[in-house]
Amino acid sequence: MLLYLDTLIGFAVVMLVISLLITILTQFISALFNHRGSNLRWGLKTLFENIDPVVYPQLTANAETVATAVLRHCLISDSVFSDNRAAEWLAQRIPGLPRLIGRFQLATAIRPDELVDILRQTAAIPPGALAALPPAAQDQLKTEIDLLLEASGSARTMAGNLEEWFGSMMDRVAQRFATYMRLWTVIIASAFAFVSGLNSISLLSDLYSDGTFRSALVGTGQQVTATAITVLDPENTLPAALTNALKQSLADVNVTSAPQPAEIQTTAQGIAWIQANVPEEQRAAAIDSFNTASTAASQKLIQEGAQSAARIIGIVSKSGADVLRFHWPSKWNFGYLLGVLATAALLSLGAPFWFNALKSMANLRPILASKEQPK
Repeated sequence: MLLYLDTLIGFAVVMLVISLLITILTQFISALFNHRGSNLRWGLKTLFENIDPVVYPQLTANAETVATAVLRHCLISDSVFSDNRAAEWLAQRIPGLPRLIGRFQLATAIRPDELVDILRQTAAIPPGALAALPPAAQDQLKTEIDLLLEASGSARTMAGNLEEWFGSMMDRVAQRFATYMRLWTVIIASAFAFVSGLNSISLLSDLYSDGTFRSALVGTGQQVTATAITVLDPENTLPAALTNALKQSLADVNVTSAPQPAEIQTTAQGIAWIQANVPEEQRAAAIDSFNTASTAASQKLIQEGAQSAARIIGIVSKSGADVLRFHWPSKWNFGYLLGVLATAALLSLGAPFWFNALKSMANLRPILASKEQPK
């Protein structure tokens, strides 16, 4: 029985190591492609599309253009690429770069009153953002924006409506962001399985028959588990970092009347929470403090992720376990493909699953070993 358990422990170690690297890579991708900014743009686009398509047809038709222009405005965007001439110069000369820089230029948060101000100053919308539209459409779009802001009779009423819309919209943005992260996990897991050709069936077979290979992986189990505790610690996730940043910001501004914030998934959701729960006289200071704290927390999380990835790779390399020997054979068959598909599916379960599985089997091992010792 101990042989079977060690085989499963070795298998769980491999799955956990790869899953931890996938988790860290997912965080890098989120930062690299500015998923928070792109999801916020989706939220504003959805908002503009559904205000009233009959009364505001041009705004509905060009909702994404307006949302992009607002989030790229130099007074809103918190990106170093916003209004950056060097970045614009490079984008004009390197194919594919404009799209990437455009994502970087998107703000990751915006306040309802800021949205009102930017929309009110229709001239503040960069001409380039509307250049693709015919002149008549541009004029009608600006007219519709003016009508939208005057529809409620006053800027104050409009801002109030926006705060209500923001509350529900930011919840949807946060849910969409979480779905994106889960989707990236599945995509990276599948890509790793098919690129590497790691066959779960062959891995289990070799672990069962090769005692040296099996012992090397079982021996690293404790070290991998210790590293996983750090990587998977709920306090080391982006939602926890943003939630702590929000709590710290409330303390810095001395906000005592607001309730304790729930888990914050995105910066935009944190801004929306402040708008809904912090007294108006303290709101601006709390948002400024939160923007600074959330940026620092995100950068720290990425740095710690890189350190954890290096530590995980070092543990496996020192163990002498050659996992890289599992790759696509020169002549593979349908059975081998099924083993690779199984790897993709198992990795998609995520690092928390394999961490719990490895920890449970590691706790069971001493009990089983003592029962199998000769008396």
